[in-house]
Amino acid sequence: MTTYGIGEAIQIALDSGIRKFIIALGGSATNDGGIGMLLALGADIRDKVKQMISKYGKGLLTIKSVNIDPVMDRLGTCTFQIATDVTNPLLGKQGASEVYGPQKGATAEQIKSLDEGLANFCHVMEQSYPHFINIHKQSGTGAAGGLGYAFRLLGGRQYSGASLIGEMMGLGGEIQDADLVITGEGKSDAQTLLGKVPFYVAKLANMHGKQVCLVSGTIEGRENIQDYYTRLYELKNESMSVKQAMEQAESLLYNQTRQMIVDFIEGRNETC
Repeated sequence: MTTYGIGEAIQIALDSGIRKFIIALGGSATNDGGIGMLLALGADIRDKVKQMISKYGKGLLTIKSVNIDPVMDRLGTCTFQIATDVTNPLLGKQGASEVYGPQKGATAEQIKSLDEGLANFCHVMEQSYPHFINIHKQSGTGAAGGLGYAFRLLGGRQYSGASLIGEMMGLGGEIQDADLVITGEGKSDAQTLLGKVPFYVAKLANMHGKQVCLVSGTIEGRENIQDYYTRLYELKNESMSVKQAMEQAESLLYNQTRQMIVDFIEGRNETC
């Protein structure tokens, strides 16, 4: 997989006169350090025989020279707000390849090769542009298989994805006017409290003194998250497998939503 497509999308936006970008990073199948995007935007990245490198992750190990001046010139008046809740650096044990490579189907050998390739990309980049030294160590540069790193090179600034989108849509004001706030995700656990959308929504609801319910496919470690929500609703019960729960997702969601509304009405009547 490659990030070449997002580079093409940015090119189309530029041709349409757009100069302000909000890019959401996450859930990617790529691990190319953003070289695909840079190539699509006009970067000159070559191997030892001065051939343009592949736009895929396998091209990382072959990089011998990098020139992103054409990209920087084209994007000189652009701003990039990077929405991501990933804090991983680009390289190493907590980096893009080691942490997210297995989720994308990479073998141990491929993970090692990809990490070495990203390291080579950084090394060549820093030789050509000394002011980029140690950029790869910054929080979030490992997002989307290293696309976060490429956007940092282009001057992108990282923001919490949940809060950035929430502010854009005026979520705080909507919650302030609501009687009941409902949020959810596929699986809730300790990671929910690490900046994910349901936690951001819960914090806003708590700030405005509103009831907030969490609806999730499965919930692990209720004791870690229950203090932030009025009630927790889990679709999968102990007697069914994940596969069975997924097959019955529509009816399970309907029943839990119905129960949630009943609980809310009964609770409100009790306080009247």
